[in-house]
Amino acid sequence: MFYIAQISKTAASAQAGSQSAVVDAVLWIFSKLPIFFGALAVVFVTFIVAKIAKAAVIRSLAKNNADDQVVLLVGKVAYLASLVLGFTIALAMVGIDISPIVGLLGLGIGFALQDIIKNFVCGALILIQEPFRIGDIIQVGALVGKVEGIEARSTNVKTFDGQRVIVPNADMFMGVVTNFSLHPEKRVEIIVGVHYATDLAFASNLLLEIVESHEDVIPKPKPQVWATEFSDSAINLSVKFWIERELNGVTIKSDLIKKIKVAFENANINIPYPIRTLDLPSNVTNLSDMLADGKGTQSIQSPVSEESPANDSKYVKMEEKLNMFISEFNSLKTKLSEHMEVNRQVLTNQQNSVDVNPAFKHVGWPENNVNENKSNQ
Repeated sequence: MFYIAQISKTAASAQAGSQSAVVDAVLWIFSKLPIFFGALAVVFVTFIVAKIAKAAVIRSLAKNNADDQVVLLVGKVAYLASLVLGFTIALAMVGIDISPIVGLLGLGIGFALQDIIKNFVCGALILIQEPFRIGDIIQVGALVGKVEGIEARSTNVKTFDGQRVIVPNADMFMGVVTNFSLHPEKRVEIIVGVHYATDLAFASNLLLEIVESHEDVIPKPKPQVWATEFSDSAINLSVKFWIERELNGVTIKSDLIKKIKVAFENANINIPYPIRTLDLPSNVTNLSDMLADGKGTQSIQSPVSEESPANDSKYVKMEEKLNMFISEFNSLKTKLSEHMEVNRQVLTNQQNSVDVNPAFKHVGWPENNVNENKSNQ
């Protein structure tokens, strides 16, 4: 009976304690209701303020004729910053210390989003410094194209063959970028090779007349012609001129090349192409006939005279190369003739000595195999 009384007393005390805890929790909740409602009100107001801040920033930048991409980027930043500030205030009102949470989140986000953050920062710097703008023709490494958009993470470039390439902003900001649209004019160069016997002054003046007469060539700076190189078969002349940035330099260059060719032909100016000249000794009159009739086994001897000594290295090397070529040609010709003669003899013997079923001949089976099959049967 004593133990039963103790258990009853313990159960009664536990029930009384649980009822007291529930009552305390309910009282605490009721006491905190104003704070919870205040925090919810702060969250609601935060969304409204964030939209107002975004609209105000966009309106302010638009009045200053800022770039569209800059306006959108700064507007998004203002909206997100307002939300973060409002949620921080709401959590602090309900007694939640968010500093450890912010620290851990910042550490994790920093490692996970370091590339995104780097591209975002580089995109903001590109929009601020403006090394290039939307519509500019740029080159990044081997990529050449037109800038179609600058976003928070990447830059969109459209190549001349119609492909869209997405380049991370970090590569655009830290890499070497060539902007072909930064200045209002651009220079075009055409290289023309002329024969060594050509009057270079006359050819240069003719090039200047052709280029200056083109309607798309800018008169200032004036076109210039320079002799740049002694090449293998010609002297190279470089003509350089300027055109407006928005014009198609490839089309203008092609048009001028056609006009230069016609003008040089009319002026009897030769545009040479690479050629090779073979000087044969005087005792060789017709190399092709000599190779065709199979008489090329004889070695070619260079003429020996006071003007051309026998130990002249040029003729010695020429003799060696020609003799080697003639020897290889005749050897190949002999082997081919022997091979054809052997095949002809084999086919003749097989046709005369073997009675082959026409069906097997049609298929093309070896005749000796047919004879073996007949003997086995």
